[in-house]
Amino acid sequence: MCAFRIACPKWMSLRLRGASFFVLAGATALSISPLALGGTTPPRRSIAQGSSTARGPEIRRNSPGQNWFKRVPRSIDKVKWGWLAAADGAGPSGTSSEVKFNIAGVGRNRVAAGQVLAGFTKNKTGDLGSTATATGTGSSAVVAGAKRPYQVSWVVDATGTLGAPQGLRKPSWKARATGSDPFHISIEDLEDFELQGEENVSLLFPVGLSTMTWDGEESGASLDVSFDLAGVSYSLFQFGTDVDGFLEPGPDINALPFDVTIHQLSTMEADIVAGQTEITIAALSSSLAADLVDGSLDQSMNLAFELTNVAVSDIGVADAFFSASLSVWAGESVPAPGPMALALVGGGVIFGRRRRVDCNEDARNAEFVPPN
Repeated sequence: MCAFRIACPKWMSLRLRGASFFVLAGATALSISPLALGGTTPPRRSIAQGSSTARGPEIRRNSPGQNWFKRVPRSIDKVKWGWLAAADGAGPSGTSSEVKFNIAGVGRNRVAAGQVLAGFTKNKTGDLGSTATATGTGSSAVVAGAKRPYQVSWVVDATGTLGAPQGLRKPSWKARATGSDPFHISIEDLEDFELQGEENVSLLFPVGLSTMTWDGEESGASLDVSFDLAGVSYSLFQFGTDVDGFLEPGPDINALPFDVTIHQLSTMEADIVAGQTEITIAALSSSLAADLVDGSLDQSMNLAFELTNVAVSDIGVADAFFSASLSVWAGESVPAPGPMALALVGGGVIFGRRRRVDCNEDARNAEFVPPN
């Protein structure tokens, strides 16, 4: 809500970070909102929500035409959660993890079964009446007869409501929820398929973005896909947005110590086909931007990240792992009264101070430690 509202036949608003500028023509009346005077308005709920799916990685010899092997999950494969739920200046933040699949047996004889994930729910009600909630839910499944049978799906939500000012104190809330889904690749996995003696191998990691929705001035969401090799984390894809349409495409996948090809698939079961399913990051980012409609992604997205020339010796240094991380954040605050300048001369200009929290900075501050 703006601190000032001008009743006039014609006006134009230009918003920059930290301030609102109103260009006026024929202004005839001036009114001040209740919030500018410390009044109250009915609580309004903001929300950010996202859901994603990942399939277990596949491995093959480092040459075209070779068969892809399906890696069976291990107990080291754990979903990692992160949260922040702060209302009126206080609230919980933290991380947790849990094994994705029920694993029976060891080595090549191990068998994986799906399960419902415990997830998390964190709530906070502040002393000014603000509320903040961060939740994460999910499940794993072994899809019978599927080409890529080992599947994990998760949903994260960040919601809240704004309380009422009391004297000079102003209400605020912020919430953040993150679900990260790493799949490991170890020397033991290569031994399962007698690939440990190879110089290089190829890997495939399918990821799906099912939904991404946000509503509120300080709401947004992001998806990050990465690959860790020999203790170094390499970003494969980043995409983020908020109400200003902020996009974070990238990175430069040509500067990595292995080769990366991104495939866009019709379903998570579709084949990757050289020259047909390949897509560049620039084209993918442009497609995603076009799909952002009224605070949501209007259609799901299925990607497969194909890595070639991955050195087996590097996998031997430390377990390699793929990770897809989905984060959502939301928040709201009442601007504190600040200095204001007013000029009404013909088609004059009004400058109104307002506070806008940068969700990419404020929601990622020291109160929240994202999962590793």
